[in-house]
Amino acid sequence: MEARARAGPRYQQNRHRACLDTLVLGFVAIAMTTSGQSHHDAFLSSRVEGHSALQSVAVSSSGDFLTPPTPYTYESFIRWFREQDWKHYGLAMPPSASWFDVDMAITGSRKSWFADKSMDLAVAVAKRINRFLFMRSIMTSGNDDSQASLPMHLLILRLLQNDLTQKQRMVALDAGCGTGWLAEAFAVMSNNNSSRVFGFDIEGIELAKQNVANPNAVNGPSHTPNPFFFKGNILAPNLAMKSGAPSSLKFDVINAGVAVSNDDSSVAFRNLVERLNEGGALTVPVCTAPIKDSMCAADFRLYRRINSKIVKEVSGYSVKLIVPEQVSTK
Repeated sequence: MEARARAGPRYQQNRHRACLDTLVLGFVAIAMTTSGQSHHDAFLSSRVEGHSALQSVAVSSSGDFLTPPTPYTYESFIRWFREQDWKHYGLAMPPSASWFDVDMAITGSRKSWFADKSMDLAVAVAKRINRFLFMRSIMTSGNDDSQASLPMHLLILRLLQNDLTQKQRMVALDAGCGTGWLAEAFAVMSNNNSSRVFGFDIEGIELAKQNVANPNAVNGPSHTPNPFFFKGNILAPNLAMKSGAPSSLKFDVINAGVAVSNDDSSVAFRNLVERLNEGGALTVPVCTAPIKDSMCAADFRLYRRINSKIVKEVSGYSVKLIVPEQVSTK
């Protein structure tokens, strides 16, 4: 599926698994050599310079799980990834190149999403972020419900690019943040020390916090502070904001990581719209077929608040996601 569930019927069980994954990931020891390291300050060409040696580090006692070369660069990672025999490592879900190869994502089966569109900035952002770091819990647990596909993430970044970059101060929210990759991408794309990015999920936010705090998460500098994650519920009043979240905050950009049953009576849709500033953008999948097993085929759309009305601005991207309205919120 193009965008995977973050609040469906398996969601709460998976969040418990995420805690177990965190214990597994306690073995991870990413070697980060900082001696002589400097960062190029130009955004699109940011890279780590210096003479630090690239290293691959075994992270389990059996040596069956490796970290990518450090310091992270997209090019060195892709070369390293393709050299590995991933079936040999005994992972619950061996990774594939489609999880990480940005160029493949925009020229593959979803290339129609990106045809004749300027993808330079979205591609540059995606290549700067160490996606392997954010996908480790999926490899160890065998469950990919907490992460959207790479083409889906690139589509979201393209649709929201102007909203993320053209305001003097921008506030963004990833509702159903999973492992934290998209929230990190919002921060990197914004590249503004006055902007703020937030993310919430019903459980498992500690893993997202750990991921974005990792010094090897992003190649090069980003002026936007690290995303702030809090526990919340897309179906609850006030999004059930907890863990120090600013309960009165409204947002210029909101992305929903789950589908809504419709854009009129959906509880999740109403809750998100209430948080949208005037002129703000909401990206959300809306069901276009009957819900079956708490999932639906959906149309991925961008809505905007204009003169206090919610207007559909972009549509026509077919995806399949879990619908959280099918889950009890008690």
